[in-house]
Amino acid sequence: MVNLFNMMCKILGGDRQQWLLFCCAVFGQGLATPTVTAQITNITSDGTLGTTIDSTTTPGEHFIQGGTAAGGQNLFHSFSEFSILNNDIAIFQNTATQTNIFARITGENVTKIGGGIETASKANLFLINPNGIEFVDGIKSFIFLDGGDFIATTASEILFPNNQTFSQTTTSNEALLLVTAPIGLNIGVDSKDIRVNGNLDSFGNNTFLLGNGLSFGSNTSIKSLFEGAENFTVGRGDAALLSIAPNSIVDLTSGFPTVNTSKISGSDITFQNYSFSQFLDKETLDRLYVFGKNIFLNNADIRPDAVRLENDEGGLVTFEAQEKIILSNQSLIDTDNLAEGVGNILNFKAKQIQINDSVISSDTFQDGDGGDISFQAETVEILNGSVVSSSSDGGATGDTGVVRFDVGSLKVLGQDAAGNGNRIFVETLGTGEALGLDIKAKQVILRDGARFSVSSLGEGGSGVAVIEASEFVELSGKDNLSNPTGLFAEVLGSGSGAARGIVVSTPKLLIQDGAIISAGNTSAGNALVGTGQPGDIEITTSDLRLLNGAKIITNAAIADGGNISIETQTLVALFDSDISANAEAGAGGRIFITAKGIFGTAFRDRLTPKSDITATSNLGPQFNGVVTITTPDVDPTSGLTKLPTDIVDASDQIAATCAAAKGNSFALVGRGGIPENPQVALTNAGLWQDLQSYVGAGEDEKVQAIAPNFVPEQIVETPSDSIQGISGWQLNRQGQVELVTQVAAGINPDLISCNHSPNAMPKNS
Repeated sequence: MVNLFNMMCKILGGDRQQWLLFCCAVFGQGLATPTVTAQITNITSDGTLGTTIDSTTTPGEHFIQGGTAAGGQNLFHSFSEFSILNNDIAIFQNTATQTNIFARITGENVTKIGGGIETASKANLFLINPNGIEFVDGIKSFIFLDGGDFIATTASEILFPNNQTFSQTTTSNEALLLVTAPIGLNIGVDSKDIRVNGNLDSFGNNTFLLGNGLSFGSNTSIKSLFEGAENFTVGRGDAALLSIAPNSIVDLTSGFPTVNTSKISGSDITFQNYSFSQFLDKETLDRLYVFGKNIFLNNADIRPDAVRLENDEGGLVTFEAQEKIILSNQSLIDTDNLAEGVGNILNFKAKQIQINDSVISSDTFQDGDGGDISFQAETVEILNGSVVSSSSDGGATGDTGVVRFDVGSLKVLGQDAAGNGNRIFVETLGTGEALGLDIKAKQVILRDGARFSVSSLGEGGSGVAVIEASEFVELSGKDNLSNPTGLFAEVLGSGSGAARGIVVSTPKLLIQDGAIISAGNTSAGNALVGTGQPGDIEITTSDLRLLNGAKIITNAAIADGGNISIETQTLVALFDSDISANAEAGAGGRIFITAKGIFGTAFRDRLTPKSDITATSNLGPQFNGVVTITTPDVDPTSGLTKLPTDIVDASDQIAATCAAAKGNSFALVGRGGIPENPQVALTNAGLWQDLQSYVGAGEDEKVQAIAPNFVPEQIVETPSDSIQGISGWQLNRQGQVELVTQVAAGINPDLISCNHSPNAMPKNS
């Protein structure tokens, strides 16, 4: 048995004088919180599973004995009341083989913990009260399980294989059959919440809080600790904070509580003025998992730091909500790498994530790398001076992590009280690399001085900022301190590393009102100038618009200018909006633009008040860069036809008086708007009238219309003995209709043959 005195001596290094000071501090704290000390410890057996309590041997210590043992590894206890207060301690007496202890509370009252809970030997402790569990205000609670797991839950049932359960009504005979490890928890209809209003230090392996709702009050903390490290400040296990709605199952088969978020519902988790430290070290694959319907952090401080040896993998810290994750009022989630291994990974998953006047960061201070930060959501809003960052400190040699967004809509808006915009950055101040930003979204909106940056302020290089937006990207405005909104991959301050660059791919890219895309090493706003090589900018879009002082630049103060590549359908740059790869003390960069239409801007050999495209060098024209602008190869005269110089009236060029029976034909002449070959442009359909006459070679006669008094030439018919086909009909002098092979002359004088006309087209032409 490890009692509270021995445990605290271990914590305080065996110094009994410090132990006495600690007792005085606890006693003084108790006097300062009469509402807590007025209550007394109440541990009472309900008599169903053979549980007994000895509270007389040592004052303040309550020995829990008996119970129902099953299968050698499971021990079951049942209480009508279970509350530990006034820094008392409850000690479960178990054998070395009894590695799972199940303590159910069948009464109607909430279990209150304001003291310590121990086990005589290493064991996993399941504390089960469907009516609620509270870690009380003003008291630090200790859970000492000699390396076992602590599971506090308001579940109504513990699930075992073969459809067996341990519930509020399980008898001792039924408990004897529960000989295997549990496989899950059932959150019942009447399950209540878990409230953390005090401080909890868990000296064991894993710490799991699972209830129908979780709330964390002011100035509270949870620490998962283990014996053996200096000052008990390094943790070795996992922590899970799960808020589960009724009629939901939590899976325990993997040894870590997991939930099928597609099948169960969560309840809300609230961190109010809350402080949490979970140190994740090298001993296990450490995890901190927070799950609920909504997760609210209000002035909360959560620091799951990492202390790992070289080549050790980082831990995994996950906040998952079925609806919203909201950080507000200067909340902080920060994981620092304090050793040589890889830092912890921060994951955020929800339909909506909002970071309002708050910080999420992952930093490295030693040789180890920083951890990644990732967001998966339909909507992410970063508001009012918030920060999302991964950095490598000035004395560190490790690389930063990568910041990733896989979202529908990403909006970065507003400023803090000092006028600063929001910042999402990855930066190195040491020799490590700033690895990069990776953003995949439908829409990306940055305003009010918001900055996405991958920067080097040290010897390490800066990585690539990649933005892929399936609908559009908008960069707009400045903050109140005149810092522009923008995308940056820069070398700043005393930085000597090289910048990698920026890649943007979206159908529409709007940069306006002083916003900027920069991969240079010149100053932007109040930033200092670095000496490293600028990066490159690559933009692929259909519609690129730069308005009102917008910039795309890879300028350099000391090195050569960087390169800019733009591929777009249309490029519009108005009101002093520039594209430049200039250099002050080196050669200008290269600019490649491919566009079908360019409006409002042009290549120039210097910057002007107009919108310019420049790649100049202050060293002279011979050091200027290269600007290549490619537009489609279109012949502007391909749709034109040379018109005749002599215009004639075409209304008399067609004779409408020719008889159809005389073997005449009708032909259209002139182009009529139809192109002569498929390589020239089509003209719009419309009425066409040729203004030139069609005349045969060497001929100039015209077809004349027949006057009304015209007397045609008499045709003499020659009788033929052969049978001829009927070609028409006519009226004889008696007024009778006759079928004839040839109409008699003079019967229809209005139609004549046009074959005699030199201007008539040949038959079948």
